[in-house]
Amino acid sequence: MLRGHVDLITASFVTGWAIDTDQPNKPVEVCLFVEGRKIAQILCNQLRPELRSKPGFGDGKHVFRFSRVPPLSSSMPTRVTVRHATTGRILGNGDAVLNGDGHELPPDLGADLPPDSLRISAPATSRQMFMSLLLYDRRQGLYNLLRQMDFTASSVETLLTATFDEVTPPVIEALATSDPAALRDMLSEMLLSEEFRRSILRLFLGAFPEKRRLLFVHIPKCAGSDLAAHLVSRYANISERLRTPHWINDRNMFEILSTTVRQLHFCDSILVTGHINLADYLSQGLVRPTDHVFTILRDPIDIAISQVNYILTRLKSDASHGKYQPDTDVWLRVLDLEKVSGDLSDPFLLDLGMRALLDRNVVLPNTMCDWLGGGDATTVLARLAQNQVEVTNTQNYPQWRRQRWGVEAETRRNESTRFLTRDNIGADKVAYLHDLSREDAKLYRTVGSILSKTGECSVERWTDRTDAASRHSSVPASARPQNGGTSGKAAEHKRSLQQTN
Repeated sequence: MLRGHVDLITASFVTGWAIDTDQPNKPVEVCLFVEGRKIAQILCNQLRPELRSKPGFGDGKHVFRFSRVPPLSSSMPTRVTVRHATTGRILGNGDAVLNGDGHELPPDLGADLPPDSLRISAPATSRQMFMSLLLYDRRQGLYNLLRQMDFTASSVETLLTATFDEVTPPVIEALATSDPAALRDMLSEMLLSEEFRRSILRLFLGAFPEKRRLLFVHIPKCAGSDLAAHLVSRYANISERLRTPHWINDRNMFEILSTTVRQLHFCDSILVTGHINLADYLSQGLVRPTDHVFTILRDPIDIAISQVNYILTRLKSDASHGKYQPDTDVWLRVLDLEKVSGDLSDPFLLDLGMRALLDRNVVLPNTMCDWLGGGDATTVLARLAQNQVEVTNTQNYPQWRRQRWGVEAETRRNESTRFLTRDNIGADKVAYLHDLSREDAKLYRTVGSILSKTGECSVERWTDRTDAASRHSSVPASARPQNGGTSGKAAEHKRSLQQTN
Protein backbone atom coordinates (compact mmCIF):
# COMPACT_ATOMS: atom_id res chain seq x y z
CA MET A 1 0.00 0.00 0.00
CA LEU A 2 1.32 3.44 -0.94
CA ARG A 3 1.45 6.01 1.83
CA GLY A 4 3.04 9.43 2.09
CA HIS A 5 2.92 12.89 3.58
CA VAL A 6 4.29 16.31 2.64
CA ASP A 7 5.79 18.13 5.60
CA LEU A 8 6.51 21.49 3.96
CA ILE A 9 5.81 23.28 0.67
CA THR A 10 7.36 26.68 0.00
CA ALA A 11 8.30 28.61 -3.15
CA SER A 12 11.78 27.10 -3.05
CA PHE A 13 11.58 23.88 -1.03
CA VAL A 14 9.42 20.75 -0.71
CA THR A 15 10.01 17.88 1.70
CA GLY A 16 8.11 14.86 3.02
CA TRP A 17 8.11 11.08 2.88
CA ALA A 18 6.54 8.26 0.87
CA ILE A 19 6.58 4.47 1.14
CA ASP A 20 5.13 1.31 -0.35
CA THR A 21 4.28 -0.67 2.81
CA ASP A 22 4.23 -3.89 0.79
CA GLN A 23 7.93 -3.34 -0.07
CA PRO A 24 9.17 -1.17 2.82
CA ASN A 25 12.87 -1.38 1.94
CA LYS A 26 12.41 -0.40 -1.73
CA PRO A 27 12.38 3.39 -2.33
CA VAL A 28 9.42 4.82 -4.23
CA GLU A 29 9.26 7.96 -6.36
CA VAL A 30 7.00 11.00 -6.17
CA CYS A 31 6.26 13.65 -8.81
CA LEU A 32 6.16 17.38 -8.18
CA PHE A 33 3.66 19.45 -10.20
CA VAL A 34 3.50 23.25 -10.45
CA GLU A 35 0.27 24.58 -11.96
CA GLY A 36 -0.33 21.09 -13.33
CA ARG A 37 3.06 20.90 -15.04
CA LYS A 38 5.38 18.12 -13.91
CA ILE A 39 8.73 19.66 -13.00
CA ALA A 40 10.49 16.85 -11.10
CA GLN A 41 10.39 13.14 -10.25
CA ILE A 42 12.09 12.50 -6.92
CA LEU A 43 13.41 9.31 -5.33
CA CYS A 44 12.38 8.94 -1.67
CA ASN A 45 15.55 7.37 -0.27
CA GLN A 46 16.83 9.70 2.44
CA LEU A 47 16.94 8.55 6.04
CA ARG A 48 14.62 9.75 8.76
CA PRO A 49 15.67 7.88 11.94
CA GLU A 50 12.30 8.07 13.68
CA LEU A 51 10.65 6.20 10.79
CA ARG A 52 12.79 3.12 11.53
CA SER A 53 11.06 2.71 14.86
CA LYS A 54 7.61 2.51 13.24
CA PRO A 55 6.25 -0.89 12.20
CA GLY A 56 6.20 -1.41 8.46
CA PHE A 57 8.69 1.40 7.65
CA GLY A 58 11.69 -0.86 7.05
CA ASP A 59 15.06 0.89 7.09
CA GLY A 60 13.49 4.36 7.40
CA LYS A 61 14.97 5.64 4.13
CA HIS A 62 11.79 7.15 2.70
CA VAL A 63 12.30 10.92 2.86
CA PHE A 64 12.44 13.24 -0.16
CA ARG A 65 13.68 16.81 -0.38
CA PHE A 66 13.57 19.10 -3.40
CA SER A 67 15.06 22.58 -3.72
CA ARG A 68 13.90 24.74 -6.62
CA VAL A 69 16.36 27.22 -8.12
CA PRO A 70 15.22 29.83 -8.90
CA PRO A 71 12.25 29.88 -6.51
CA LEU A 72 8.71 30.05 -7.84
CA SER A 73 7.51 33.54 -8.69
CA SER A 74 5.37 35.22 -6.04
CA SER A 75 3.56 37.44 -8.55
CA MET A 76 0.55 35.11 -8.89
CA PRO A 77 -1.09 32.40 -6.75
CA THR A 78 0.60 29.10 -7.66
CA ARG A 79 -0.65 25.56 -7.13
CA VAL A 80 1.92 22.94 -6.04
CA THR A 81 1.01 19.24 -5.91
CA VAL A 82 3.00 16.13 -4.90
CA ARG A 83 1.79 12.77 -6.22
CA HIS A 84 2.90 9.14 -6.14
CA ALA A 85 4.70 8.56 -9.45
CA THR A 86 3.06 5.21 -10.18
CA THR A 87 -0.59 5.96 -9.33
CA GLY A 88 -0.90 9.72 -9.48
CA ARG A 89 -2.50 9.82 -6.03
CA ILE A 90 -1.86 12.98 -4.00
CA LEU A 91 0.23 12.57 -0.85
CA GLY A 92 -1.22 13.74 2.43
CA ASN A 93 -0.91 17.54 2.69
CA GLY A 94 0.45 17.42 -0.87
CA ASP A 95 -1.88 19.92 -2.51
CA ALA A 96 -1.26 23.60 -1.73
CA VAL A 97 -1.71 27.07 -3.22
CA LEU A 98 1.10 29.52 -2.55
CA ASN A 99 -0.45 32.97 -2.42
CA GLY A 100 1.08 35.63 -4.65
CA ASP A 101 1.77 39.03 -3.16
CA GLY A 102 -1.03 41.49 -3.73
CA HIS A 103 -3.33 39.00 -5.46
CA GLU A 104 -6.59 37.51 -4.29
CA LEU A 105 -6.25 33.85 -3.37
CA PRO A 106 -8.29 31.55 -5.63
CA PRO A 107 -10.80 29.17 -4.04
CA ASP A 108 -9.32 26.22 -2.20
CA LEU A 109 -8.19 23.95 -5.01
CA GLY A 110 -8.42 20.94 -2.73
CA ALA A 111 -12.08 21.56 -1.83
CA ASP A 112 -15.10 20.16 -3.61
CA LEU A 113 -16.68 22.34 -6.26
CA PRO A 114 -20.11 23.79 -5.39
CA PRO A 115 -23.02 21.44 -6.18
CA ASP A 116 -24.36 23.88 -8.81
CA SER A 117 -21.00 24.23 -10.57
CA LEU A 118 -21.20 23.39 -14.26
CA ARG A 119 -19.76 19.94 -14.92
CA ILE A 120 -18.60 19.00 -18.39
CA SER A 121 -17.28 15.77 -19.81
CA ALA A 122 -13.54 15.58 -20.28
CA PRO A 123 -12.65 16.12 -23.95
CA ALA A 124 -12.29 13.19 -26.31
CA THR A 125 -11.54 15.22 -29.48
CA SER A 126 -9.48 18.30 -30.29
CA ARG A 127 -12.63 20.26 -30.99
CA GLN A 128 -14.09 19.40 -27.57
CA MET A 129 -10.82 20.33 -25.92
CA PHE A 130 -10.68 23.80 -27.50
CA MET A 131 -14.41 24.38 -26.97
CA SER A 132 -13.95 23.66 -23.25
CA LEU A 133 -11.67 26.72 -23.09
CA LEU A 134 -14.80 28.86 -23.36
CA LEU A 135 -15.00 28.32 -19.58
CA TYR A 136 -11.38 29.35 -18.98
CA ASP A 137 -10.89 32.05 -16.35
CA ARG A 138 -7.40 33.57 -16.34
CA ARG A 139 -7.52 34.41 -12.63
CA GLN A 140 -8.46 30.84 -11.71
CA GLY A 141 -6.06 29.24 -14.18
CA LEU A 142 -6.13 26.01 -16.16
CA TYR A 143 -6.36 23.60 -13.23
CA ASN A 144 -9.66 24.96 -11.93
CA LEU A 145 -11.11 24.53 -15.42
CA LEU A 146 -9.97 20.90 -15.43
CA ARG A 147 -11.54 20.37 -12.02
CA GLN A 148 -14.93 21.11 -13.60
CA MET A 149 -14.45 18.13 -15.92
CA ASP A 150 -15.67 14.59 -15.34
CA PHE A 151 -12.88 12.13 -16.19
CA THR A 152 -14.67 8.94 -15.14
CA ALA A 153 -15.33 7.92 -18.77
CA SER A 154 -11.90 9.05 -20.01
CA SER A 155 -8.80 7.06 -20.83
CA VAL A 156 -5.19 7.84 -21.59
CA GLU A 157 -5.91 7.24 -25.29
CA THR A 158 -8.88 9.62 -25.49
CA LEU A 159 -6.94 12.41 -23.75
CA LEU A 160 -3.95 11.96 -26.05
CA THR A 161 -6.27 12.17 -29.04
CA ALA A 162 -8.00 15.25 -27.65
CA THR A 163 -4.74 17.06 -26.99
CA PHE A 164 -2.48 16.02 -29.84
CA ASP A 165 -4.92 14.50 -32.36
CA GLU A 166 -2.91 11.29 -32.12
CA VAL A 167 -2.50 8.45 -29.66
CA THR A 168 1.27 8.31 -29.15
CA PRO A 169 3.04 11.69 -29.36
CA PRO A 170 6.76 11.07 -28.91
CA VAL A 171 7.55 13.46 -26.06
CA ILE A 172 4.76 12.76 -23.60
CA GLU A 173 5.12 10.01 -21.01
CA ALA A 174 1.56 8.92 -20.25
CA LEU A 175 0.60 7.16 -17.03
CA ALA A 176 -1.01 3.75 -17.38
CA THR A 177 -3.97 4.68 -15.23
CA SER A 178 -7.74 5.03 -15.18
CA ASP A 179 -7.82 7.10 -11.99
CA PRO A 180 -9.79 10.33 -12.76
CA ALA A 181 -7.47 12.53 -10.68
CA ALA A 182 -4.38 11.14 -12.41
CA LEU A 183 -6.00 11.58 -15.83
CA ARG A 184 -6.81 15.18 -14.95
CA ASP A 185 -3.20 15.84 -14.06
CA MET A 186 -2.03 14.11 -17.22
CA LEU A 187 -4.25 16.36 -19.36
CA SER A 188 -2.92 19.40 -17.52
CA GLU A 189 0.66 18.36 -18.15
CA MET A 190 -0.01 17.74 -21.84
CA LEU A 191 -1.70 21.10 -22.36
CA LEU A 192 1.28 22.80 -20.72
CA SER A 193 3.86 20.83 -22.71
CA GLU A 194 6.26 22.11 -25.36
CA GLU A 195 4.79 19.62 -27.82
CA PHE A 196 1.34 21.22 -27.49
CA ARG A 197 2.87 24.65 -28.01
CA ARG A 198 4.78 23.58 -31.11
CA SER A 199 1.67 22.00 -32.66
CA ILE A 200 -0.84 24.68 -31.65
CA LEU A 201 -1.58 25.99 -35.16
CA ARG A 202 -2.14 22.54 -36.64
CA LEU A 203 -4.23 21.40 -33.69
CA PHE A 204 -6.42 24.50 -33.54
CA LEU A 205 -7.07 24.71 -37.27
CA GLY A 206 -7.70 20.97 -37.44
CA ALA A 207 -10.28 21.23 -34.66
CA PHE A 208 -12.45 23.49 -36.84
CA PRO A 209 -12.14 22.06 -40.37
CA GLU A 210 -15.31 23.77 -41.59
CA LYS A 211 -13.71 27.21 -41.21
CA ARG A 212 -11.84 28.64 -44.19
CA ARG A 213 -8.23 29.46 -43.41
CA LEU A 214 -6.70 32.84 -44.20
CA LEU A 215 -2.98 32.01 -44.17
CA PHE A 216 -0.78 35.10 -44.26
CA VAL A 217 2.88 34.65 -45.23
CA HIS A 218 4.08 37.77 -43.44
CA ILE A 219 7.54 38.62 -44.81
CA PRO A 220 9.24 41.04 -42.40
CA LYS A 221 9.20 44.72 -43.40
CA CYS A 222 6.66 44.24 -46.21
CA ALA A 223 3.62 46.11 -44.79
CA GLY A 224 2.42 42.97 -43.03
CA SER A 225 1.99 44.58 -39.61
CA ASP A 226 -0.30 47.19 -41.12
CA LEU A 227 -2.45 44.58 -42.85
CA ALA A 228 -2.60 42.28 -39.82
CA ALA A 229 -3.70 45.18 -37.59
CA HIS A 230 -6.75 45.66 -39.81
CA LEU A 231 -7.60 42.00 -40.31
CA VAL A 232 -7.46 40.88 -36.66
CA SER A 233 -10.44 43.15 -35.93
CA ARG A 234 -12.46 41.46 -38.69
CA TYR A 235 -11.67 37.75 -38.30
CA ALA A 236 -11.22 35.19 -35.59
CA ASN A 237 -7.45 34.86 -35.47
CA ILE A 238 -4.64 32.82 -34.03
CA SER A 239 -1.06 34.04 -33.84
CA GLU A 240 2.15 32.21 -34.56
CA ARG A 241 3.49 33.74 -31.34
CA LEU A 242 1.46 31.24 -29.34
CA ARG A 243 4.21 28.76 -30.21
CA THR A 244 6.80 30.75 -28.22
CA PRO A 245 6.36 30.91 -24.40
CA HIS A 246 8.84 33.78 -23.98
CA TRP A 247 6.35 35.95 -25.88
CA ILE A 248 3.06 34.56 -24.53
CA ASN A 249 2.94 32.76 -21.18
CA ASP A 250 0.63 29.86 -20.35
CA ARG A 251 -2.12 31.91 -18.72
CA ASN A 252 -2.25 34.35 -21.63
CA MET A 253 -2.13 31.52 -24.18
CA PHE A 254 -5.29 29.87 -22.84
CA GLU A 255 -7.01 33.24 -22.50
CA ILE A 256 -6.21 34.04 -26.16
CA LEU A 257 -7.43 30.63 -27.30
CA SER A 258 -10.63 31.13 -25.30
CA THR A 259 -11.23 34.47 -27.01
CA THR A 260 -10.61 33.01 -30.47
CA VAL A 261 -13.05 30.14 -29.85
CA ARG A 262 -15.72 32.70 -28.92
CA GLN A 263 -14.98 34.69 -32.06
CA LEU A 264 -15.48 31.60 -34.20
CA HIS A 265 -19.20 31.67 -33.45
CA PHE A 266 -19.40 34.84 -35.55
CA CYS A 267 -16.80 34.14 -38.27
CA ASP A 268 -16.62 31.67 -41.13
CA SER A 269 -12.82 32.05 -41.43
CA ILE A 270 -9.75 31.78 -39.20
CA LEU A 271 -6.88 34.21 -39.83
CA VAL A 272 -3.36 33.05 -39.02
CA THR A 273 -0.97 35.90 -38.22
CA GLY A 274 2.73 36.20 -37.43
CA HIS A 275 5.90 35.50 -39.37
CA ILE A 276 5.32 32.02 -40.80
CA ASN A 277 7.33 30.62 -43.69
CA LEU A 278 5.28 29.22 -46.56
CA ALA A 279 7.22 25.97 -46.18
CA ASP A 280 6.03 25.85 -42.54
CA TYR A 281 2.40 26.04 -43.64
CA LEU A 282 2.97 23.34 -46.26
CA SER A 283 4.98 20.97 -44.05
CA GLN A 284 2.23 21.03 -41.41
CA GLY A 285 -0.42 20.32 -44.03
CA LEU A 286 -2.28 23.52 -43.25
CA VAL A 287 -2.95 24.59 -46.84
CA ARG A 288 -6.11 23.16 -48.39
CA PRO A 289 -7.57 23.93 -51.84
CA THR A 290 -10.38 25.99 -50.31
CA ASP A 291 -8.05 28.15 -48.19
CA HIS A 292 -6.63 31.55 -49.06
CA VAL A 293 -2.84 32.02 -48.85
CA PHE A 294 -1.49 35.51 -49.49
CA THR A 295 1.67 37.60 -49.17
CA ILE A 296 3.16 41.03 -49.91
CA LEU A 297 6.49 41.68 -51.67
CA ARG A 298 8.74 44.73 -51.50
CA ASP A 299 11.85 45.99 -53.23
CA PRO A 300 14.61 43.89 -51.62
CA ILE A 301 16.94 46.87 -51.10
CA ASP A 302 14.20 48.65 -49.18
CA ILE A 303 13.58 45.51 -47.10
CA ALA A 304 17.24 45.35 -46.05
CA ILE A 305 17.41 49.03 -45.11
CA SER A 306 14.06 48.90 -43.32
CA GLN A 307 15.09 45.81 -41.37
CA VAL A 308 18.20 47.52 -40.04
CA ASN A 309 16.24 50.69 -39.23
CA TYR A 310 13.71 48.61 -37.32
CA ILE A 311 16.45 46.99 -35.23
CA LEU A 312 18.05 50.36 -34.50
CA THR A 313 14.68 51.86 -33.56
CA ARG A 314 13.97 49.01 -31.17
CA LEU A 315 17.44 49.15 -29.63
CA LYS A 316 17.07 52.86 -29.01
CA SER A 317 13.59 52.47 -27.51
CA ASP A 318 14.44 49.46 -25.32
CA ALA A 319 17.64 51.07 -24.05
CA SER A 320 15.77 54.25 -23.11
CA HIS A 321 13.24 52.20 -21.11
CA GLY A 322 15.89 49.89 -19.66
CA LYS A 323 13.86 46.82 -20.66
CA TYR A 324 14.71 44.65 -23.67
CA GLN A 325 12.19 42.55 -25.58
CA PRO A 326 13.07 38.92 -26.43
CA ASP A 327 13.87 39.64 -30.08
CA THR A 328 16.02 42.63 -29.12
CA ASP A 329 18.04 40.32 -26.89
CA VAL A 330 18.74 38.15 -29.94
CA TRP A 331 19.91 41.13 -31.98
CA LEU A 332 22.23 42.18 -29.17
CA ARG A 333 23.88 38.76 -29.29
CA VAL A 334 24.09 38.80 -33.09
CA LEU A 335 25.67 42.26 -33.05
CA ASP A 336 27.94 41.45 -30.07
CA LEU A 337 26.51 44.29 -28.00
CA GLU A 338 25.96 44.59 -24.26
CA LYS A 339 22.70 45.74 -22.73
CA VAL A 340 22.77 49.40 -21.79
CA SER A 341 20.24 51.77 -20.28
CA GLY A 342 19.78 55.35 -21.37
CA ASP A 343 19.79 57.28 -24.59
CA LEU A 344 21.71 55.87 -27.57
CA SER A 345 23.03 58.66 -29.77
CA ASP A 346 22.05 58.87 -33.42
CA PRO A 347 25.70 58.85 -34.60
CA PHE A 348 26.30 55.63 -32.68
CA LEU A 349 23.17 54.05 -34.17
CA LEU A 350 24.07 55.22 -37.67
CA ASP A 351 27.52 53.63 -37.38
CA LEU A 352 26.01 50.45 -35.95
CA GLY A 353 23.49 50.38 -38.80
CA MET A 354 26.22 50.66 -41.44
CA ARG A 355 27.96 47.63 -39.93
CA ALA A 356 24.73 45.68 -39.50
CA LEU A 357 23.80 46.25 -43.14
CA LEU A 358 26.88 44.30 -44.22
CA ASP A 359 26.41 41.52 -41.68
CA ARG A 360 24.76 38.47 -43.25
CA ASN A 361 23.68 37.39 -39.80
CA VAL A 362 21.47 40.50 -39.75
CA VAL A 363 20.48 41.07 -43.38
CA LEU A 364 19.94 37.60 -44.78
CA PRO A 365 20.43 36.79 -48.47
CA ASN A 366 17.26 36.66 -50.59
CA THR A 367 14.87 37.18 -47.70
CA MET A 368 11.67 36.97 -49.73
CA CYS A 369 12.61 33.73 -51.47
CA ASP A 370 13.54 32.28 -48.09
CA TRP A 371 10.19 33.19 -46.50
CA LEU A 372 8.35 31.81 -49.51
CA GLY A 373 9.86 28.39 -49.06
CA GLY A 374 13.50 28.75 -50.12
CA GLY A 375 15.34 28.24 -53.36
CA ASP A 376 15.75 30.59 -56.31
CA ALA A 377 13.12 32.83 -57.88
CA THR A 378 12.09 30.25 -60.47
CA THR A 379 11.45 27.63 -57.79
CA VAL A 380 9.54 30.10 -55.62
CA LEU A 381 7.34 31.25 -58.51
CA ALA A 382 6.46 27.65 -59.29
CA ARG A 383 5.60 27.07 -55.63
CA LEU A 384 3.40 30.18 -55.54
CA ALA A 385 1.55 28.98 -58.62
CA GLN A 386 1.19 25.42 -57.37
CA ASN A 387 -0.38 26.60 -54.12
CA GLN A 388 -2.32 29.50 -55.68
CA VAL A 389 -0.77 32.06 -53.34
CA GLU A 390 -2.16 35.54 -53.90
CA VAL A 391 0.72 38.02 -54.23
CA THR A 392 0.82 41.79 -54.28
CA ASN A 393 3.60 44.31 -53.71
CA THR A 394 3.91 47.43 -51.61
CA GLN A 395 3.19 49.68 -54.61
CA ASN A 396 -0.19 48.01 -55.15
CA TYR A 397 -0.82 47.28 -51.47
CA PRO A 398 -3.14 50.29 -50.71
CA GLN A 399 -5.41 49.46 -53.66
CA TRP A 400 -5.33 45.73 -52.89
CA ARG A 401 -6.14 46.41 -49.23
CA ARG A 402 -9.24 48.33 -50.30
CA GLN A 403 -10.41 45.91 -52.98
CA ARG A 404 -9.61 42.61 -51.29
CA TRP A 405 -10.26 43.45 -47.65
CA GLY A 406 -12.49 46.54 -47.76
CA VAL A 407 -10.05 48.63 -45.72
CA GLU A 408 -10.42 52.28 -46.69
CA ALA A 409 -8.22 53.82 -44.00
CA GLU A 410 -4.78 54.96 -45.13
CA THR A 411 -2.39 53.75 -42.43
CA ARG A 412 1.27 52.85 -41.99
CA ARG A 413 1.83 50.71 -38.91
CA ASN A 414 5.11 49.83 -37.26
CA GLU A 415 7.19 52.48 -39.01
CA SER A 416 10.81 52.89 -37.96
CA THR A 417 13.08 55.89 -37.65
CA ARG A 418 14.99 56.28 -40.93
CA PHE A 419 18.53 56.17 -39.68
CA LEU A 420 19.64 54.65 -43.00
CA THR A 421 18.41 55.59 -46.47
CA ARG A 422 19.48 54.75 -50.00
CA ASP A 423 21.07 58.20 -50.17
CA ASN A 424 23.24 57.98 -47.06
CA ILE A 425 24.44 54.36 -47.16
CA GLY A 426 26.60 54.94 -50.25
CA ALA A 427 26.78 53.35 -53.68
CA ASP A 428 29.07 50.53 -52.52
CA LYS A 429 26.54 49.27 -49.98
CA VAL A 430 23.70 49.56 -52.48
CA ALA A 431 25.75 47.42 -54.88
CA TYR A 432 26.43 44.93 -52.09
CA LEU A 433 22.71 44.64 -51.33
CA HIS A 434 21.93 44.18 -55.04
CA ASP A 435 24.37 41.28 -55.14
CA LEU A 436 22.95 39.84 -51.90
CA SER A 437 19.37 39.81 -53.20
CA ARG A 438 19.65 38.79 -56.86
CA GLU A 439 16.97 36.08 -56.61
CA ASP A 440 14.67 38.34 -54.60
CA ALA A 441 15.07 41.02 -57.27
CA LYS A 442 14.06 38.55 -60.00
CA LEU A 443 11.04 37.47 -58.00
CA TYR A 444 10.05 41.07 -57.35
CA ARG A 445 10.50 42.12 -60.99
CA THR A 446 8.53 39.15 -62.29
CA VAL A 447 5.52 39.80 -60.07
CA GLY A 448 5.72 43.52 -60.83
CA SER A 449 5.77 42.77 -64.58
CA ILE A 450 2.67 40.57 -64.31
CA LEU A 451 0.83 43.25 -62.34
CA SER A 452 1.82 45.91 -64.87
CA LYS A 453 0.63 43.84 -67.83
CA THR A 454 -2.68 42.81 -66.28
CA GLY A 455 -3.49 46.09 -64.55
CA GLU A 456 -4.57 44.12 -61.49
CA CYS A 457 -3.46 44.89 -57.93
CA SER A 458 -2.47 41.28 -57.16
CA VAL A 459 -1.53 38.03 -58.86
CA GLU A 460 -4.26 35.64 -57.81
CA ARG A 461 -4.92 33.35 -60.80
CA TRP A 462 -1.57 31.88 -61.80
CA THR A 463 -2.89 29.70 -64.64
CA ASP A 464 -1.02 30.40 -67.92
CA ARG A 465 1.28 32.84 -66.12
CA THR A 466 3.67 30.38 -64.54
CA ASP A 467 5.71 29.71 -67.68
CA ALA A 468 6.03 33.38 -68.52
CA ALA A 469 6.97 34.16 -64.93
CA SER A 470 9.60 31.44 -64.95
CA ARG A 471 11.14 32.73 -68.20
CA HIS A 472 11.22 36.21 -66.74
CA SER A 473 13.19 35.08 -63.70
CA SER A 474 15.28 32.20 -65.04
CA VAL A 475 19.06 32.40 -64.86
CA PRO A 476 21.85 29.93 -65.52
CA ALA A 477 22.51 27.62 -62.61
CA SER A 478 26.07 28.93 -62.37
CA ALA A 479 24.74 32.42 -61.66
CA ARG A 480 22.49 31.37 -58.81
CA PRO A 481 23.71 32.01 -55.26
CA GLN A 482 25.38 29.03 -53.64
CA ASN A 483 24.40 29.47 -50.01
CA GLY A 484 25.73 26.51 -48.12
CA GLY A 485 23.29 27.04 -45.27
CA THR A 486 22.62 29.59 -42.58
CA SER A 487 25.22 30.25 -39.92
CA GLY A 488 24.43 29.78 -36.26
CA LYS A 489 23.96 33.49 -35.61
CA ALA A 490 21.95 33.89 -38.78
CA ALA A 491 19.68 31.01 -37.80
CA GLU A 492 19.17 32.55 -34.37
CA HIS A 493 18.40 35.90 -35.97
CA LYS A 494 16.02 34.27 -38.43
CA ARG A 495 14.10 32.74 -35.53
CA SER A 496 13.91 36.18 -33.93
CA LEU A 497 12.46 37.58 -37.14
CA GLN A 498 9.59 35.16 -36.74
CA GLN A 499 8.59 37.16 -33.68
CA THR A 500 9.16 40.59 -35.25
CA ASN A 501 6.23 42.64 -36.44
